[in-house]
Amino acid sequence: MSLPRIGSPWSSPRPASRDGFTLIELLVVIAIIAILAGMLLPALSKSKETATGAACLSNQRQLQLAWNLYAGDNYDTMPGYTFKVDNGPAVDLDGGGFWPGVLGAGKAANLTNVQAGIRKGPVFPYASSVQMHHCPGDPRIRRKIGQKGWAFDSYSRANGMNGIQDWEAAAPPVAKISAIQLPSQMYTFLEEADPRGHNWGTWVLSVSSPGWIDAMAIFHNNASSFSFADGHSEMHKWLEKTSLDAFRKSVQQGVDPFGWTPAGGSALKDRDFKFMMRGYTWRDYPKYLPASFQ
Repeated sequence: MSLPRIGSPWSSPRPASRDGFTLIELLVVIAIIAILAGMLLPALSKSKETATGAACLSNQRQLQLAWNLYAGDNYDTMPGYTFKVDNGPAVDLDGGGFWPGVLGAGKAANLTNVQAGIRKGPVFPYASSVQMHHCPGDPRIRRKIGQKGWAFDSYSRANGMNGIQDWEAAAPPVAKISAIQLPSQMYTFLEEADPRGHNWGTWVLSVSSPGWIDAMAIFHNNASSFSFADGHSEMHKWLEKTSLDAFRKSVQQGVDPFGWTPAGGSALKDRDFKFMMRGYTWRDYPKYLPASFQ
């Protein structure tokens, strides 16, 4: 019996070729991609948070170094709340409590004017980069200039560091670096998200009657950066839902929730307030510090 030849009428038929995917195969591929994306995106987001957090901590350390160098050149005295710009009349350091804000009557808080104000601050000669004043994780810069909540600067001075002298008569600020008790515990700069075009004034809380006043900013998931009088910087993770809600309102909605109700209805029960009050210096510290905070 002879075998069929290739191409002969008796050869076996070839299976029909198929182009592309069936609908089921396509849905399976899409499902796999969705699962992988769900696994990878949180990791990528966390990596971004880590990178911006590291840059922010570097900013904080450099600002603190500049602050301490200024004091070293001025008989141990930290910048006050007023400053003579270009040897002219003294102006208030309204910009985050450590630079003169937008200079010139009627000028808008836009990028050019804010950065010009930063350059006129007392610490700028010791840390001459305007970008040092902006946390790369601060999303407010992406808003339209002039829109409520837009801002470039990310940091404010704690008022206890030679800020507004008559803010709270019972707890006046410290003037000299050497007078700061527990310098590794006392923060100088922190992250704030004031909705008024730039951070206005120093950051404050109530000492003699413990309670919140100003909100923090959370640019790093549920954490914020600080610099401390001894020169180090660190991140602090917030614990209370009331704190996180207030801080998110400040960053995301451009609303400053002045004096919100602390966790448990009392500052003494609020773990975040405990951290902030323990690190907020004043002249007679630890007078007024609750016993449970010490």
